Amino acid sequence: MALPTVEKTWETSLNNRFGNGNADTDHREALYQIASKLTGFTNNPWTLVGSSDASTYGYPGPGWSDYTDIVTSYSGNRSWVVLERPNSGGQVLFYVWNSYNSSTYYYSSINITWSPGGNFTGGDLTSKPTATDEITMSSNSYTTEWYHGETATGRPCSMHFRHSTDGKHTYLFLCSNGRCNNILIWTTPEDYPSAWTTPHLMAMDDDTGENAENATYSTYYSNQNFHGRDNADALISASLVVPAYDGSLITSTMSLPGTFDTTNSYLMAPVYVGTNGAAGYGILGKLPDFWAGSTARSTSDTYPDDNTRTFAQFGDFIVPWDTTVPTSW
Repeated sequence: MALPTVEKTWETSLNNRFGNGNADTDHREALYQIASKLTGFTNNPWTLVGSSDASTYGYPGPGWSDYTDIVTSYSGNRSWVVLERPNSGGQVLFYVWNSYNSSTYYYSSINITWSPGGNFTGGDLTSKPTATDEITMSSNSYTTEWYHGETATGRPCSMHFRHSTDGKHTYLFLCSNGRCNNILIWTTPEDYPSAWTTPHLMAMDDDTGENAENATYSTYYSNQNFHGRDNADALISASLVVPAYDGSLITSTMSLPGTFDTTNSYLMAPVYVGTNGAAGYGILGKLPDFWAGSTARSTSDTYPDDNTRTFAQFGDFIVPWDTTVPTSW
């Protein structure tokens, strides 16, 4: 199969590596990097709406200049930040809570709440903001960690950011232990239905194990992990949709490279978003420059097989790359 043509122009921040083996510190470092990278893009960056550093809060508030500004607490002051996608495309709330595992320890967990309408208000030094249309993406629980699972021990992590210069698509890949543990996606799908009044979706999946789960196509397909609002202004859940091969889901054939080509070098299927929600059935649009790859390939594999590294795979998915060697610690 021929290599695809890249559709969009992208800003990237790749191979961001951190991790010192302490879960509390690693979680705060991850959250600080996300907030600083999203607001640091040159073209259509995310904007700071509100924040707390556990000493001061407000709209926009103090923001964070380092991970040490992110303070965790089980019942006292804590940090949070609300960021808005470019062009009024929804808001995301990140905050940190000390989860309690009665048999072992307290430790910080990152919590993520999504408002597709961009409606967060309130919040203070001890409570987070709320939104009328908020969707919990990751909750206050040590059992639903979103990049390194049910453990107090941290682990080195690599983050890879892709942000389209028109501001419509932001992809974040988190990798550790040689796997892509999670993909956070914010998107206004290309060619979305004209009747869809709030065409803004976010997707992620918790890394609930201790050994670095892998971001698979089936997770984002079967678990309806894309969340937003439909054209009746009701909350909606959607899934990745990949074309079928000879009447079968393409995932059932992706582990068989000979089905497509003898080298398994360019097996890249386009990815769409679809739903069976009450007010919107069918395809909601396309994720640009985002492909489903062979399940026989691994995170950090690159395409083509000549070290030009034009594309790279994370979990079961492929995106354009910049010729460097992808890290996945």
